[in-house]
Amino acid sequence: MKSVSADNGKNTFCGYTRRECIYLGAIFLIVVFFRLCWSYSHTATWLVGDSYSYMNFNLVATLRLHAVNGRPPAYGCLLYLLHFLGDHYLEIVTLLQKLCSLSALPFFLGILRRVGLNTGWSGIVLLLYGLTPGIYEWDNCILTESFTLSGTVMFFYYILRYIQEKRMRDGVVALVLTVVLIFLRPQFLTYLAMLLVFFVWRYFCAGDKSEKQQLRKLLTVWGVATACILVYCGLFYLQFGVFSVSDATPRQNLYVCLERGYYTEFTDQDFIDAIEEAKANHPDSLWDATIEVHDAFGNQKITEQVNGYFHSHLGTYLADTAELLWKDSTATFYGYGNQPPEKTDGPLYAFTAEVSNRFNVLFFFLRNITIFQALVVALAEGVMMVWVWGRQKQPPWLHMALFAILMCTTFPTYLITCGEYMRTMITVLPYFFICMGMLVQWLCRVGEEKR
Repeated sequence: MKSVSADNGKNTFCGYTRRECIYLGAIFLIVVFFRLCWSYSHTATWLVGDSYSYMNFNLVATLRLHAVNGRPPAYGCLLYLLHFLGDHYLEIVTLLQKLCSLSALPFFLGILRRVGLNTGWSGIVLLLYGLTPGIYEWDNCILTESFTLSGTVMFFYYILRYIQEKRMRDGVVALVLTVVLIFLRPQFLTYLAMLLVFFVWRYFCAGDKSEKQQLRKLLTVWGVATACILVYCGLFYLQFGVFSVSDATPRQNLYVCLERGYYTEFTDQDFIDAIEEAKANHPDSLWDATIEVHDAFGNQKITEQVNGYFHSHLGTYLADTAELLWKDSTATFYGYGNQPPEKTDGPLYAFTAEVSNRFNVLFFFLRNITIFQALVVALAEGVMMVWVWGRQKQPPWLHMALFAILMCTTFPTYLITCGEYMRTMITVLPYFFICMGMLVQWLCRVGEEKR
C-alpha cells in the first residue's frame, strides 16, 4: 500500500501532509468513537481475585516497612490514594486507565512511523491495534494490565527515538518508565537487563566521544535505578523472605508442583503430608490448597523445596513446560473485562451497545489472535534480525530490540508463572502489531518489485 500523501502536499503537522493528517485523524476518531461507545455500554468495574490484594494495599504501612501483602507497590499506591475520593474511586481508576490507553495511541503511531511504515499502513495498523479486545478490555479491570500495556508502548517509543536520535533525555525517560513498569509488574525486570546490554553494547560500538560520554551517564542512571530496586527488594526480603518486588514466585512455583505432581518427590516428608492434607481439604480448588500450604510454611520453606526439585529434575520440568507451551499456544488474547453490554435503559445505551457489537462482528479476527501467532512472530523477528545484520554488517538495533522484547515476553512466560499465560504476556501485543505491519509492508514491496 502506498502512502496516502500527495507528492506535492505541504507538511502541516509533525511532518505529515494535510491529506495524511485527515486520514490519520479519521482513524483516531474511529478508534476513539468505538472506545467511547464500548465504555458507555460497559460501565461495570471488573474485579478478580488479584484485584482485592491491590485494593487492600496500605501505603502508610508500606512506608513503615510493614506492607500488608506481597504485591508490587505502584498500582496499590494509586488505589490507596484514590480511595480517599469516596466509594466510586474504582470508577476513577478505570477512567484513568482508559485515558492512559487512549494517550498511548499517538505514541504507537509514532513508533510505526519510526520503524518505516508508510502512512497508509500506519493507519491500518493503528486502527487494528486500537480495536483489539486484548488491549481495551483490560481498561475496566482493577489489574495492572491496562497501565502496563500503555506503559510498554511509551517505553518502546522513547527507546526507539533514542536509538535513532541519540538524545540523552529519551534514554532517561525510557529508564524511568522501566522502573515504573517494574513496580507495576516485576516481569519488566527483563527490560532493565536488556537496557544494560543495549547501553554497554552501544558504548563499545559508539563512533565518537560525545556518544560514549552520554552512554556513561545513562549507565550511571541505570545503576542508580537498579540500586533503588535492589534496596526495595532487600526490604521486601526482610518481611516476606523473597528477594524480589513481589512474592508471587514461591506460591506460583508451588502451584506448578501441585498441579504436575512434583511435590511427591520433595525431600521434606512433613511438607508432602501437609500438601496431601491441603488437597484433601480443597478437592475442588488447587489454588486454595496452594494458599493453605503457603500460609502454613511461608515463602522460604516453599522456595527451598521447590527449587530443590527443579534443580534435581530440570530435564523433566523443561520437557513438561515445553509440552504445556505447545498445548497452550492455541489460547487467544483477550481482556478480563470481555463481558456483554449491561442491561441499561435508554436510547444512548442501545446505540452504543449496538455500535460495540457491530464493531466486534466486523473485526472478529482481532479476538482470535493466538499465543502461537505471537511465538511465530518472535521467531520470525529473530530471523529478520540475523538477515539484516548479515546484510548491513553492523548491529540492527531496531530488530535486536524487537526480537529481545518479543522473546523475553513470550517464551519465558511459561517458566515464571503458573497459569494465565496469556495475561502474563499480554504486553507482547503492541510489538506483535508493529512487527506484523513491518512484515506486510515488506511483502507488498517485494510483490511490487517482482511485477
